[in-house]
Amino acid sequence: MSIESIGIKGGVNLVGGVPTTMGDPGTSFGQYTIGAGGTLTATLYEDWTATAATSNNGTAKLVANGHTVDLTLAQGSHGWTVSNQGNRSDVTITGSAQNDTLIGGAGRDSLNGGAGDDTLTGGDGADSFDCNSGYDTITDLGKGGDALHVSGGHVKAFLAADWNPDSESNSDGEVMLIANNHNVNLSGGNIYGEAVEGTAGWTITNAGG
Repeated sequence: MSIESIGIKGGVNLVGGVPTTMGDPGTSFGQYTIGAGGTLTATLYEDWTATAATSNNGTAKLVANGHTVDLTLAQGSHGWTVSNQGNRSDVTITGSAQNDTLIGGAGRDSLNGGAGDDTLTGGDGADSFDCNSGYDTITDLGKGGDALHVSGGHVKAFLAADWNPDSESNSDGEVMLIANNHNVNLSGGNIYGEAVEGTAGWTITNAGG
């Protein structure tokens, strides 16, 4: 089965008559157009990079299934939900220009929301969060020894464990850490004795923790 292009019009769900796998083993697949009110629910079986031919104006949910997803060029007015939950493979997930929800698994995942106001959840494993624009939210920073790279925009990160980042983490944007009763050391409290880098400071609060 080769999926070259599927147009999903308003109110039509892929579940029920249309394939819900993207890239079955040994095949290729193309791009997707989700119209207003339409829904795409699909599981990946190979890495997928969206082109400008992919557009989401409805609801799009992808199960990464241990594969890399790049939505940088995806068009449309709505964001995507991409999840690697339940998988131990290391994946890289890059969001679109809209408001995306990206969820890692048990591996060392790399999550980049892209433009838009994104919500990132790393899961277990030493994950890397890359934020460069918009107002992004990280729900579980520190779980597994994570790294945070902020090259622009605004980030609010909720700690899920004590966090002692090294020089792999940096802030050149605006970062607020919500400690949630966890310890934070940005000045070299890790095994390397390295402090975080960057040109901007950090705001840390335990309010509500």
